[in-house]
Amino acid sequence: MNNKILIIDTEVLNRNLLDRILGRTYEIDFASSGEEAIEKLGNFKDGYSLVILNLILGGVSGYDILDYMRLHNILEKTPVLVALMRNMQESERHCAALGATDFIYFPFDAALVSRKVALVSGFSPAVLVSEETKSKGRESKKEGSSSGSLTGEAAKELKSLREENAELKNADKVWDNKNRNLIELIGTIAETRDLENPMHIKRIKKLTRILADEYVKDYPEYGLNDHAAMLISEAAALHDIGKISIPDSILLKPGKLDDDEFDFIKSHTLRGCELIESIKDAWSPEYGHFAYEICRNHHERYDGHGYPDHLSGDNIPVSAQLESIADVYEALTHDRCYKDKVSPEIAYDMIINGECGVFSPKLIEAFRKTRVQFEAAVTDEG
Repeated sequence: MNNKILIIDTEVLNRNLLDRILGRTYEIDFASSGEEAIEKLGNFKDGYSLVILNLILGGVSGYDILDYMRLHNILEKTPVLVALMRNMQESERHCAALGATDFIYFPFDAALVSRKVALVSGFSPAVLVSEETKSKGRESKKEGSSSGSLTGEAAKELKSLREENAELKNADKVWDNKNRNLIELIGTIAETRDLENPMHIKRIKKLTRILADEYVKDYPEYGLNDHAAMLISEAAALHDIGKISIPDSILLKPGKLDDDEFDFIKSHTLRGCELIESIKDAWSPEYGHFAYEICRNHHERYDGHGYPDHLSGDNIPVSAQLESIADVYEALTHDRCYKDKVSPEIAYDMIINGECGVFSPKLIEAFRKTRVQFEAAVTDEG
């Protein structure tokens, strides 16, 4: 048996992360769809030492892959690590019943993934693959990408952000149009993969700034000033950057999500934080701090019923609180693949009446005071 691992995942970001973790130790092969995975499993005569399988694939599912491997006696000689979110016990039970060996969890922890792969595959991580093998692995990644050109574009723009935005390491430097455009483009790619609604990020930034300015004026206890208000509104552009790693079959699904799909959607908060941490040298520490807070906590709710950390009250960073109500209002007043828009008047009433989750009383008061500005912001497409 060789030390070749097959990674089955539709998302190039996940494949890249696993390649970065394992590619120096193991020979890596990739399948970017369930159909491609079945073809490779059936045709590779030497057999793989290990399969790493993302449960959410779209089309041919992770369950289908396990069933295929079981029916063709591949599971007898090839262990399978299933990648999924934590607290998906029903999915784990189903996978175990189909023959999965063990599990790794999003977001990936490099040390734990390496250790579990070594234990399950039976290979010591001492032998490094050749540069030729690594080159082939990279080519396979590129050829196997099914996430569309935008995922590749996102990777290019992230690189550009690192290279071209270095001047933001000094928080006191002027935030010029180039910086804004770069960060806004990253957020737009993450938020609107079909680019139907390129104004979304602009509106989110504008709404967040309206509320932040109100907080500077009315709530000095939060320690915000004009500079912080500006940074928070700019950081709001990256609130959903983690959606880059969510499969289109889930992100753009017009109907109701099942429990597994919703858990995967919720993972965009933590996945986004990983991305922000990976390019944190591209901007000032202050901006990176706000971007991380917003990305991780913009779905938290004042009563503790949000995610991912179930924070409550002012344990939720004020930057995330400001962006969260802006995000909800903008989503309500514009069409999405899963819903039709409502009028600004109805959106206002829904938020005030608690139909969209619980927000801070201070935040609701700031929202009341800025109602006219909010309505103008979501109707102005300029």
